[in-house]
Amino acid sequence: MLVDYLIGHDYLGRSAGPSTLQVNTYTMDEISYVSECVPQGSAAAPVPALTLSAGALLHNSMHLLALR
Repeated sequence: MLVDYLIGHDYLGRSAGPSTLQVNTYTMDEISYVSECVPQGSAAAPVPALTLSAGALLHNSMHLLALR
């Protein structure tokens, strides 16, 4: 069983059970802002975009957007 662990506790024992692989994504918290993003192969006009890594928290993302 693969367990994605960000924050908090699992009181049911799923995150520490036998034959589990735990991936701690808490430190994978990078958030980057791109002012003019065009998807590869697209002819669309550039738009602002965020890139979030696996451990990025929503409130940090919203804070970054509020600063823009």
